[in-house]
Parts: sequence; structure tokens; C-alpha cells
Amino acid sequence: MLFYMTVDTCEHCKDCPNRLFNTGRTIEVGIGTITSNTLIIIPRTYGKEKRDKFINILKAMWLDITNYELLEQAYVTYDIKCPCYSNYNLAGNSNKYCARILGNELLGLKYVKYIIVFGRAFDVAFIDGRERKSTIINGYPILYIPLSLNKLDDVKHLFAVKDKLFKAITYINNKRIYG
Repeated sequence: MLFYMTVDTCEHCKDCPNRLFNTGRTIEVGIGTITSNTLIIIPRTYGKEKRDKFINILKAMWLDITNYELLEQAYVTYDIKCPCYSNYNLAGNSNKYCARILGNELLGLKYVKYIIVFGRAFDVAFIDGRERKSTIINGYPILYIPLSLNKLDDVKHLFAVKDKLFKAITYINNKRIYG
């Protein structure tokens, strides 16, 4: 079972360079409602404080837009499945390995119809090098939202992210209502 694997026991991690810094760590999978029809893939941040900050910003945005709690309405997961270290550029090298783990994780989500992808997480979710933009892949609407994790204190940037999130949620709600 993927949810309790460590980087030492996961077949997909055995050749990953990021594994060297994460021996013994559990692979981190998503949180939220696994029966949701909305999947959100977010980029992994460096450091727990920055990660918690972004999750809290995302939760506040979702609540403000929908009047519902994010984790009650969506399943949220990371692109990179174990901590990366900013001293080394391992996130890019981890993409193909984490993409396989992400694929396995998503196999268990039977009801997903809409996928919202933030920032560089697009490169792991769609490792084939396609352009970062909203599109439809295999019948699934992929709603891309540009995000810079280095601009979490930039009000203009966060307003633009919230505006794109609002448009994505509006799109999803219209599809739910009108098909």
C-alpha cells in the first residue's frame, strides 16, 4: 500500500537522487476528501513553515470563494513526495520518480473529474513537457493556476492566484450544474 511506504521501500524511489536525503521517511500523500471530484496538485515547498503558510493561504482562499472548507471539498496532494533541500537542485531530478508515485496515488481516487494544478507542480503531473496551461487531457479538465512560492507575501501575486482559483471553481461549478 502506497500510503505507508518509505522512500526505502518504494520501488519508484530506488533511483531517485532525493532519496539520499530522505532515508527512512514516509512518502507524503494527499489530504482531504478522497471521494471528491476535485483534485488539487500543489508544488512542494522548502521547509515546513513555508508549506504550512501556502496551505493556509489556499484554505483561506477556498473558504472565501466557496464558503466551504477546502479539505471537505477537494483532495490536495504534493507534486514531490518527500522533502527536497534547497541546497541541491533535486526537485527537477525527482520529477519522473514522483510522477510515478503520483500516478499510483491517483489510481485510488475513483471520482475525480476536475484537476487544479498550481505552479511548477504541472511539470510533475504532466511529465511529457507540455506547455503549462489549462487544457483537457483524456477528458479531464486540467485547470492550471500560475504560482510562485517565492511571492507568498506579494499581495498582487496572491490576488492573481485567487482570481484564477475563483475562475477554476466557477468553471467546476458550472460543469456540475450544466454538464
